[in-house]
Amino acid sequence: MMFEEYEKLLNLKQQIEFELEHYCLSEKEIEIKKKNLEQITAMIKEIERVR
Repeated sequence: MMFEEYEKLLNLKQQIEFELEHYCLSEKEIEIKKKNLEQITAMIKEIERVR
């Protein structure tokens, strides 16, 4: 189960990074996506640490 969550987080991280690079976003959208990206990255690191 943890592996599935890990995979979902990695995919979500890639999706957000892609959107930040390729989509025309408002400043507010960029701020929100960067905040989400930070949280997702922290969750990924925690899972990697626990492994």
